[in-house]
Amino acid sequence: MAVSLACGAMAATPGGAQAFARRIVDRLNDQGPGWGVPSTSAWYDPAWLRLVRDNGDLANARGADALWDADPLCQCQDEGGRYSLVSVSSRPDGRAEARIRITSDSLTDTYSVILAPMSGGWRIWDIVGAGHSTRSFLVSHVACLRAARTRRAVELCSAG
Repeated sequence: MAVSLACGAMAATPGGAQAFARRIVDRLNDQGPGWGVPSTSAWYDPAWLRLVRDNGDLANARGADALWDADPLCQCQDEGGRYSLVSVSSRPDGRAEARIRITSDSLTDTYSVILAPMSGGWRIWDIVGAGHSTRSFLVSHVACLRAARTRRAVELCSAG
């Protein structure tokens, strides 16, 4: 028991955040079949996965369009470019911020992936691009869809 606790604690260290961020970039750069980072609890915070599921379920139930047709982690629609890990830094809230750069034929951009320590290691907690939190947007969109009682209200949820 002590061994597994020690391993779990070690995995949630800043060095563990660096290693996890490198695994994310490696997966994003693997352009083969099944490329990218799977939407599972091995990669994402469970509350994030619930938000994504709730958003999809509510959108379907309300006849709304999907929230996005691109993957916020890869900043792409069908395939990304080349990804590089710029930096990983600790945050005052105990999370870590991984800065990732994507370079493609049409784009060079840097965005942040916020990592949260969880039992067993680090997980993706948020994705922030151009100063906008994907998690905050999801929370707002889910709340809007839950409150929407008319078709027009549902449309306004997706309009932002």
